[in-house]
Amino acid sequence: MKRITILLLFCSLCVLADPFYVEEKVPQAASYEQNFANKQQKSTACRPKGQFEELMIDVDFDTLRLVGLIKLSEYYKALFVDSERKLYDFSENQYLTLSDIQIKHIDLKQISYIDWKKSEDCQKPLIKTIKL
Repeated sequence: MKRITILLLFCSLCVLADPFYVEEKVPQAASYEQNFANKQQKSTACRPKGQFEELMIDVDFDTLRLVGLIKLSEYYKALFVDSERKLYDFSENQYLTLSDIQIKHIDLKQISYIDWKKSEDCQKPLIKTIKL
């Protein structure tokens, strides 16, 4: 009985087991870190001033298409649609945080917005206009 116990003790010490498969996981972790580093967003030093409502939408503003401008009582709204035919409505003084877009002015013919990502001068931001 002693011999079997000693034999099992020495056999268990000689066996090396790696349950985590380190050799296979390291390349996947490196590729994940590389993809994560490539997907970082460019942020701008310019931020909008004044009071505004922040919105977080999961779609880039450049991919949206203007489909309509409406007036509800005293307020104007701009209707946009994305590639999946999902409808978005924006009103004046809204700030889209992921795209760094601030909706400045809306009337029945056009929408004016500030693109803070592409603005080089914070005092004179780049104002773009989309006409219907």
